[in-house]
Amino acid sequence: LANDGIEHFTPQTEASIEIVEDEISQTYEELYIRLINATENVLEILKDQQNKKNFRWIKNVKKNFKPMEQMVSEIHSYKRRKVMPRTLKDHTNNTLFFD
Repeated sequence: LANDGIEHFTPQTEASIEIVEDEISQTYEELYIRLINATENVLEILKDQQNKKNFRWIKNVKKNFKPMEQMVSEIHSYKRRKVMPRTLKDHTNNTLFFD
């Protein structure tokens, strides 16, 4: 084959690319599942401790929830925007790739 600057894909190369894409997709799906499970478990714990009126516990762990509260706040603000962000500086880690 002549080296004309154009990449030539064989069926094997295309199949390999599809396998890699499937593996990446599966990895991210597993990440979603893990984070959703962790969030559901935390919610159960929060409700249980609230029912037990364990105020010392919530006071002690509230700092663990600040990043989540910030993420939710940034995403809600982003969704309410009237103008789309124009530069990377208009985004945060929580909104850069948010759909």
